[in-house]
Amino acid sequence: TAASAAPALPLGARAVEAPPPFEVGTKEAFAAFAAGEYTRAEQLWSRAAEAYPDSALAFANLATLLIINASDKMTLGELPTGEALQRLERALVAIDRAEALGASAPRPDQPVGRGADAVLLNSRGNALGLLQRWPEAQEAYTTSADSAVKSFASIPRSNAALVAFERGQYEQAERQA
Repeated sequence: TAASAAPALPLGARAVEAPPPFEVGTKEAFAAFAAGEYTRAEQLWSRAAEAYPDSALAFANLATLLIINASDKMTLGELPTGEALQRLERALVAIDRAEALGASAPRPDQPVGRGADAVLLNSRGNALGLLQRWPEAQEAYTTSADSAVKSFASIPRSNAALVAFERGQYEQAERQA
């Protein structure tokens, strides 16, 4: 019979339910972000990254929230410590994961021949900038600007100019601004 052919679970074992579709499972996380509830959104995106370990978007959004919340715990111009530092380190790991999952795959809305995700690269630059890792931040922003659609390119380009200024590269900062 069909019932006897079904595999049996060991005594005391429970079937693991599959998570709901991504759009359903992340609806609350999107809503928390839209409402400016960034700490809650970070928690929800962290859960989403666990529930959807193959989702580049879950890791990219988690990275964004980690960066936002880290910056709220910092004093501008000072190296991060404690919770802020931990969040920025986690953000870089989440960005790496998003890239590994294909967030850097070519997209039809990006310039021809460009494979990098400009928004994710800008996020990397943000995290590196907050860590005062200026050369790496400048490279991330420059690559982001070069990879971006025209409507977004001004953001990483301005960020790269700020890093150039921070590094004493005033002529470069003026050209990029």
